[in-house]
Amino acid sequence: MKRWAVMAEFYRMVRDRRAYILIPILLAIGIIMLFLFTSEMPLLIPFFYAVF
Repeated sequence: MKRWAVMAEFYRMVRDRRAYILIPILLAIGIIMLFLFTSEMPLLIPFFYAVF
């Protein structure tokens, strides 16, 4: 439940300060992290080799 509290606090901060540029930046960082975590799985290595 604490994770959702952090997300809610981040949303309130972005909304109150009108710092909407933070949303795409954090989304891009999240996508990069997801790619890094999935690229280390041995089962998915042939897929990433074929794509790149």
